[in-house]
Amino acid sequence: MADDKKPDPRAYVRDGVPGLTMAEQEAVLSGAGISLVRCYRDALKKSQIKRRDPADLKDRARLLRPTVRQEPEVVWLATLRVLGWTMADITTSLAAAAARGVSFHCADIGETFNSGEINERLMLALAQSEAARRRGQTTVARSVGVLAAAA
Repeated sequence: MADDKKPDPRAYVRDGVPGLTMAEQEAVLSGAGISLVRCYRDALKKSQIKRRDPADLKDRARLLRPTVRQEPEVVWLATLRVLGWTMADITTSLAAAAARGVSFHCADIGETFNSGEINERLMLALAQSEAARRRGQTTVARSVGVLAAAA
């Protein structure tokens, strides 16, 4: 008897997201009921995080590589900023996803975005993503500054 159950949705997490560790991303996704069995993970060294080179995100590249499959695919993210180091990197990822036909569900805002469509909701999510990235960087910088001042 054939099993008609659809496979678990894919997810993507990575190190180096300001203010959001990989463990926190996984907790957000698990809390949303997403299995992490089919999760792409970019575990990075500190030097890679400091360098912020898009080429270091190897699992992201695998996730977005072209395919001949025709089925629609939704990839779950804790937040849109997981997709890249900068806004330019995120939009490049969205362009690659559009070419592949991948949509993204952002658990933090409960929205699914078809990456082939540019609309107001997506632009607002990108703006919020950039603001959160900057806040995360500021929080990290403040913590480092406090520790340096205490030393």
